[in-house]
Amino acid sequence: MEQAKAYSRTLEKGIAMPVSIQQEHVAFYHELGLAITQWAHVERTLCDIATFCFARDPANFTLDQYSDHYDTFFAIENFRSKVSYTDTVFQRRFSATGHAADWKAILTSMAKRSRIRNALAHNPALGIYGAPEGRRYCIVPRSIEPSRSRYPEGALFLQDIVRHRLKFFALNIRLERFYQRLRGMESLHDAASEQPRDPPPIQEIVDGIFNVS
Repeated sequence: MEQAKAYSRTLEKGIAMPVSIQQEHVAFYHELGLAITQWAHVERTLCDIATFCFARDPANFTLDQYSDHYDTFFAIENFRSKVSYTDTVFQRRFSATGHAADWKAILTSMAKRSRIRNALAHNPALGIYGAPEGRRYCIVPRSIEPSRSRYPEGALFLQDIVRHRLKFFALNIRLERFYQRLRGMESLHDAASEQPRDPPPIQEIVDGIFNVS
């Protein structure tokens, strides 16, 4: 709390101070947690789609009627198997409909995004000595002896993590809109919401976390 207050006072004086190592450290793990949590929404919406594929009366479908399918879906341990399960029940119900092409494209997008999610969730974090603002901490591919003096190939820095979080958010919107089309419902989101926004500058990311306006 004291760190946030000191940061705020600095900005109130009209001096745009560089992001400190401590602030970047907090922002890095904050955004990492948000990105991984955002992926949980993707899995939840995927579960909604899988559950609807079992609907005997689509016009009167409610998720409460099929709570046992939720238990089944989340008993599946890894995301690839969850996707395979959903694809199997989808193909059984909707393969001959106009939804099939959209579903195929969504599968491709989910496979691509899931590789990044796995990297964020399972690869180690690394601090780089003497690195410039925004590149002091990163998620790196697994290595026996990672270097702390250079950037490993494939490293994901703070702004990269935010970029992928925004892509996860857009993917979830895409899944929600698809689910609503399956049900014949009007979507709460427009098509433009399926396009991920660009990540803000490092300073703006940190300001948002420390609630500085």
